[in-house]
Parts: sequence; C-alpha cells; structure tokens
Amino acid sequence: MSFAHGGSSAAAFREEVCCFGDSITQHGHCAHGWVAGLQEAYRRRADVLNRGYSGYSSRFGVHMLPRLFGPARRYLFTTVFFGANDAADAASKPAQHVPLGEYEANMAAIVHAARQVSAHGACCGAARRAHECRCANQPALARRPWPRAGVALRDRDCAASRG
Repeated sequence: MSFAHGGSSAAAFREEVCCFGDSITQHGHCAHGWVAGLQEAYRRRADVLNRGYSGYSSRFGVHMLPRLFGPARRYLFTTVFFGANDAADAASKPAQHVPLGEYEANMAAIVHAARQVSAHGACCGAARRAHECRCANQPALARRPWPRAGVALRDRDCAASRG
C-alpha cells in the first residue's frame, strides 16, 4: 500500500502512549472506559497501548519494567494505575497483598522508570485511594474523583455498557 507521505504506513510515524496497570487498566478498553477515551482523544496522533494485567500488583509490575520501559522504548506519556490488588486482604489473598511501605517503594520505582522513557512524564492513579484519585492530563476529569467520571472498574460494568 502506498501512502502520500513516502510509501510507508502512517502508523509508523505515530508516537505511543503506554497505559500500565492492573485490571482497572486492562478493562479500560470497555465501552466508555478511560483507555478507550484516550484512544479517541489521540486518534491519528498516537497509538495508545493497553498494558493492563488483571490480578497484578505493583510487585508484579516492578518485574515488568525492563520489558515495558527498556532503553529502546519511548512514549509520549505513560499512565500508571496499580493499587487495587495491592490493597487486597493479606489473609484471604496473600499472593496479591502488598504492604503499604513496599507498595510505595514499588510505585516510586515504576513511576521513575516511566518518566525516563516518557516525553511528557507519567500520570499516576493510586487505586488504594480511589475516592481521591484525579487525572491531571484530563481537565474535564480533574475536578471529579474517578468513580464519578464514568470509568468502568469492574467486569459487570463493561458487560452492562455493551448491552
């Protein structure tokens, strides 16, 4: 296929946005989800990559840093959203639970790595404080907490929005 600007795919010229996190990120592609909203806002300007992993905690996220934020990677910006699984009850879900001090250290490492490969930094949403979480990159949402901004947080929300 030939393109007017030199014969290669237009997608090769787009910058990338990386959305990294747990199932809140993974399910952000559902109808009216926040990752889908980013894709719409950046259509034809940037490819929005969903790197959300259901069940992952910040502990697992730290282990993925070399693959997602290695020296060859470059993103326009990155979102980081971990904490829901980290806050799981230690007795009932010990594999997912992460103590607060470790969570803070993990998030510091993840955000530092994301900033190193992002032209415009990283937006971090702390799911442990979802009622206080705000996204600085979305002015319309910055005045309201996430849960009231129409973000699909659970599988049943996604299924309900599909009809």
